[in-house]
Amino acid sequence: MRLAILADIHGNADALNAVLRDARQCGAERLIVNGDVVNRGPDSVQVLRTLLDRPDVTFTLGNHDDLLRLWQARSEALPADWFTDPFWGATDWSAAQLDRAGLLHTPADWPMTLTLREPGLPDILIAH
Repeated sequence: MRLAILADIHGNADALNAVLRDARQCGAERLIVNGDVVNRGPDSVQVLRTLLDRPDVTFTLGNHDDLLRLWQARSEALPADWFTDPFWGATDWSAAQLDRAGLLHTPADWPMTLTLREPGLPDILIAH
């Protein structure tokens, strides 16, 4: 089986589409998305929907996938001064976009790690 593993899409639909085309051309039958699907780029909603619509995708949780949920909840796990720092403006915007689309909590069910097991091969641990 051919397997494609990608990570750090960060809401960039153009880059995701290019990688998906390349994976298809290489004959990938399965896709593992190893975290950071969303945040920073302009297309977090589109990227997440594209991947969720594919039956061949398995996810692991990335720090940015989790950050957006924490951000929207104004979690005490995050430094209070982040919420007023302009550096985090894209995070605020991305969290709001995903929340409006009903997708903000989708990554909550994604595991932190994934172990690939194939007979005759060593186990492979995947973690963001």
